Formats: sequence, structure tokens, C-alpha cells
Amino acid sequence: MSSRYNLLKPMEPPADFRVLAIMPVYNEIDIMAAVLKHIEMSGLLIYVIDNGSTDGTWELVKSWKGNAMVGYERFPYREGKENTCYDLALISARVGEIAGTSDANWAVWHDADEYMEPPVSGLALRQAIYGVDTCGYNAIEFRLITFVPIDNSFVPGTDYVAHFNYWTESYGVKACKWIRAWRVPQSHVDFPAGSHEIDFPGRQVFPGKFILRHYPLRSQSHAERKIFKERIPRYSETGKAKGWHVQYSGTKEGDCFLGDPQTLRKLTDNFLEEVNQLDG
Repeated sequence: MSSRYNLLKPMEPPADFRVLAIMPVYNEIDIMAAVLKHIEMSGLLIYVIDNGSTDGTWELVKSWKGNAMVGYERFPYREGKENTCYDLALISARVGEIAGTSDANWAVWHDADEYMEPPVSGLALRQAIYGVDTCGYNAIEFRLITFVPIDNSFVPGTDYVAHFNYWTESYGVKACKWIRAWRVPQSHVDFPAGSHEIDFPGRQVFPGKFILRHYPLRSQSHAERKIFKERIPRYSETGKAKGWHVQYSGTKEGDCFLGDPQTLRKLTDNFLEEVNQLDG
């Protein structure tokens, strides 16, 4: 393992070291309970921004009994009206506002279809972020690893992290930097690439990448519904003009969204080592 990861030592953070996961969501009912559990087990607090879900996600969030939930809201709020537009610039600004006014030491942009982990075993995410903090860095970059369904066997409501076993590094937008965790407060934060990267004056990024497991598509039917009904029609003109929302460019109805195991990597007990070696 690269020496840069040796900076992360097993240290227990003080009780008042708070990491806030800010989670914008839209129609993620099939994995919502599981991701909330995973974030709570990672030692993070949770604030959910619901963008007008219609599938029960909002109701689940409001009724969630976990101790990690510190807040939730519908944004933008339109009383009695369906929110038909996903305006990433607006949501990004709101994420920055929530982080900046919180009492957290660090904030993380954490989408519902993700699972974040340190690049070394034996550390919870909160512990690893504390390790980065003690080294004097104020931002963390993640390596995007996308898990791909090879069949339609995923059962909504079960643990997506335990279910999906095939992954790739080169799926979707690979070229972006995924700087998704930062120390707060900062005088000004910006999201020049939408949800992918946070920027601010004096940013010092930890030299090793944490791991961002991504589970955007969970079955053929889920992919068709998400892409053609819940994402592409809702993208704002502002976001498209900025060159965002390109991950489904070129897809069309009738495409197969199931992966071929022969072209993917299978999850093994050496997953962390395999991912870290991608740096060379």
C-alpha cells in the first residue's frame, strides 16, 4: 500500500468531533433504509434534502428512528405542487448553506446510491476523517468505483452493499475529481462540477483517495425508470448548459443496462488493496 495511506492511524475521535453527511435524494426508496443504516454505522450524522420524491422516500426519512438523523427538508419546497425539475446548482448551494451553518467539524456530500469508506481496513469513516483532520488537510478526494447489476435479482429494501459484487472503475464519468468531504466552516464554498467536487480558498486535499462505491442502477427495470422517467426529463436547462448530467448521454430506451461479468471485476476480500493499486 502506498505510504500516503500510512498517515491514517487508528485514533478514536473526541466525542464532539462531528461529521455531517448531507444527502440530496429523489426516489430512492429501494435502498434508502440501507444507506441510512450504513451512514449511521460509519459514525456520521445525517441531513436529508428531498427533491420531491414520489415513491415513499420522503415518508421513510420523516419516520426514521436512527439517532444519526439531525434534520431533513423538502427542497425546493413547493406546497401542493410536484417538483418536476432537478436543479443541481440550486441544490449544491443549499448543501453549502447547510454545512456552513451546522455545528459539524466536517461535511460530506453523500448521495443515496453510494457507500463511502476509508482506503484502509479497520477504520470507520468518521475515524478516518478525523485522521485526515489531525494531519492538517481540509478536503478529501474519493475514487469512484461503480457496482453494476448482472441480473435482476436485487430485492428492494435489502442491503445493496451486500448484494452487488461486480464493479468497474471506468463506468460513467471517470475523468472528474470526486472531492466530496471538507472541513467546515469555510468562508466560501463552490461546486464547479456540480456534486462531484467542492472548491474553496486554501483547499488542501489529503494525498490518498478514499473509496466511493456507487450503485446508480440496480436492475434493468430500475435503470429504465430512473434514466428515462426520473432523471433525464427532470434535468434543469441550467445544469445541461454547464455540461452536467452527461452520464446517460447516448442511452436510449431498449438498451440493456445489465453488465457482463466477464468484463467486470468481482468483489473479493482484497477489494481495498485492488482499488488502491489503481493509482499505480
